[in-house]
Amino acid sequence: MKGLERIPSIQDLAKAYDHLLEGKVESDTIALWSQWSRFDPRLAEILVAYIARHWKTFDLFELRSALLKRPWPQAFGVLVENAIAARLISRREVSLFRRWANTILSGVEPASGELFFFGTRKIGGSAMALDASASSKTYSRWGYLGRDLLVNKADTSILPSQGSTTLSRSTRERLRDDLARKLERFTVHDYQAALEYRVSRRQAELDLARDPKIRAVGNTRARFYRKK
Repeated sequence: MKGLERIPSIQDLAKAYDHLLEGKVESDTIALWSQWSRFDPRLAEILVAYIARHWKTFDLFELRSALLKRPWPQAFGVLVENAIAARLISRREVSLFRRWANTILSGVEPASGELFFFGTRKIGGSAMALDASASSKTYSRWGYLGRDLLVNKADTSILPSQGSTTLSRSTRERLRDDLARKLERFTVHDYQAALEYRVSRRQAELDLARDPKIRAVGNTRARFYRKK
């Protein structure tokens, strides 16, 4: 793998998990593990949570220097976007967090449209096709293809209905049309589930209310939707 000394082993990944969960990690190591995260979604999730907790403690220019030595500094951008999308950064600090990340990644060009994760999809399979056709903004902003929100799925404090919208309007419209063709009737929750919860509940409600091809039936509590 160009630019990497070696692909991380299972033992390497396990040690990374432990260090991230136990305490402070140096900038060079964070930079390296941001590259390793492309081989392991679990490491990516733990790194996203670590960055969200500790970003104020990093030496900004030291981390930037360490990332620029790596083959895929854009991978750090994906981790940053996922921290925001999962709302692990408080709303009052999102703007500051973005400026911090933009400084670190200043001048870094997006990748060339490849899958973010290596070896997690069957080549030519439906999951790979969906990564390409319905990629989330958290990945596409940095030139990658991917769909998964990088958070601990077992953490009940992170509710899908409270997440951010990470799909473009055109992609949401296409997936909404597919849903309306497949189901005679569906709810806001059905729509969110069809989009793998990559749309906030508020945005889902607005999408359905504004779509001229869809009709709402019933009052607020029992409302469902169907194709006109």
